[in-house]
Amino acid sequence: MKLQCDFTASGLPILDQEDIEVLAEDILREKQPDRLNEPSALDVEALLIKLNLVKKEAILSRNESILGLISFREQTLPTFEEDLSYASIPVEHGNIVIDSRLKKIPTRYRFTVVHELAHWMLHRTYYENPQKRDYFFRHIGFSYVACKKDPKEYGRKNPKEAQTDDEWVEWQADNLSGALLMPRSQFLKVANAIMKELGYTEPKIIAGQRDPRKAIVLERLAVFFQVSKRSVKIRLRTLGIYVEPEGIGNSI
Repeated sequence: MKLQCDFTASGLPILDQEDIEVLAEDILREKQPDRLNEPSALDVEALLIKLNLVKKEAILSRNESILGLISFREQTLPTFEEDLSYASIPVEHGNIVIDSRLKKIPTRYRFTVVHELAHWMLHRTYYENPQKRDYFFRHIGFSYVACKKDPKEYGRKNPKEAQTDDEWVEWQADNLSGALLMPRSQFLKVANAIMKELGYTEPKIIAGQRDPRKAIVLERLAVFFQVSKRSVKIRLRTLGIYVEPEGIGNSI
């Protein structure tokens, strides 16, 4: 799927939140159309196959700071053995490598795979063109995007906070990941049904208010879409359901 958008001088796609919502549903309509007919969790492995992407696993850092990466050329990448001695793994153009230790946190594992997939959909032209940019991480001469652990789980909630290309790249990949895992139309359908069942008169959750139903909404959406409750909360904020009390700024 070719991106239909403008680009910066450095080759970075110019996409706002609405662009990303539309793009996510376009991708699903082409690759997993059933998900837009009936709400369900994303079949991540099937999507990788449809995009001709190969996923591998390795230990990517000693301190678990690197969650995953996607390679933009054939190369041999430095990794680690189980005892944290040095090792390596051969990768090809478009290979995704996920830190094998993430398997103990299935929701983070799924999100990381989709995050790397999003980099492929959005940024491979940006990173592959040597006249624009070549991403070097840890060792000069290696070309790949390596994504580090982010305590926010994903995405700056306000894109105006992104200033550098690196920040925009991560904001775009994070938010496309959220939109693929929880496509707007289907996510809203499920969220509205759950909130109606729990007695909400409108689909609004006010941050900071004592409401035992809030935790139930987050838990049920997280289980349904196979994501973390943190991801659900951010998605609810992005779509205007989880809001601050009037006159209070946004916070996670």
